[in-house]
Parts: sequence; structure tokens; C-alpha cells
Amino acid sequence: MALSPCLYWLLAVPGWLSVLSVVIVTWPYLLGVSCLTNKWPLTAEKALVAFFCCRYWRLLVNFWSYYRRCKPSPIPDLSSYTAAEHVTVVVPTVEPGDPTFGRCLDSICANGPARIFIVTVGAALHQMAEEALAPTRHTHPFVAVEVHHTATANKRFRIDSVIDKVRTPISREVVIY
Repeated sequence: MALSPCLYWLLAVPGWLSVLSVVIVTWPYLLGVSCLTNKWPLTAEKALVAFFCCRYWRLLVNFWSYYRRCKPSPIPDLSSYTAAEHVTVVVPTVEPGDPTFGRCLDSICANGPARIFIVTVGAALHQMAEEALAPTRHTHPFVAVEVHHTATANKRFRIDSVIDKVRTPISREVVIY
């Protein structure tokens, strides 16, 4: 059974289709009534009006339901999480001598996390990280900062080496570019 010529435009513009509008326009054809006979005088204009009405009725219903039902969740007055008790920051780095590293550490320490783990590669970078950390430790004495190192320059191994030392419910990794 061939598709009626007045319904070919349904296949040409699938972006305009919704399931409801396809059913409304094509149900006479599915019942065996052709657009070209006088039994059902369905023209392309009527089909376009039906598509227009169904499409924009659906849009209006979606707008109404969004504004009626979607409400932002309220922000609690007192948060149960504090950075000083619940946050650990892991910083894997290969350039602890970079000036951005010091600024990044100052920024992290200003938020007051419970602990900061700095993970480098090799003993030489470990010593360099300790030297870069001295001003930050002086500025923020209440933040516990530990420096660790691994043998390989693989970020996954570096994070894995300190992840078992994290004792807080929230841990964060910092990526410095």
C-alpha cells in the first residue's frame, strides 16, 4: 500500500513531527481513507494547521509544567559540611617550582581544607615542593599539608598513592595547567 501523495511531506520534514501530530494527521490514512478521494477532504493546509496546533500546544504545556513544577531546591541556612572538617585536596604536580603552584596553594589554603596532599615524582621534586611550600605553611599554619612522591610520572599512580590516606568524606583533585 503506497503512501498518499499529500502525506509525503511528513517524511520530508521530520524536525516538525511529534508523535501526537503524526497520529492526528495520518489516522484517516491508516483507516484506509485516501486524501485524494472525496471521502475525506484532508488537504496539505489542514495537515499543516494540525501540525502547527499540536506542536505549539505541546510547547505551551511544556512551558506551563516547567514553571509550575520545577522549583529550585532551597539552600539550607546552616550547611552541615565545613571545609575544615570534611574536605581533603589532592594536588598531583610535576612542576612545584612554578609560580602558579604557589598561587594555587595559597588559593586552596584560603578555603581552609582539612588536609592537602601534594604528590610529586621523585625525591628531587619532593624537595622542591617542600621549599615551595614553606611560605604557604608560614601564611596558613592551621592547614595540614603533606608532600608525597612516587617513582613514576603517572597521574593515576600519584593519586592512588595518597587516596588511602584521605579520611574526610569529600576529596578533591586540583589540576594545574
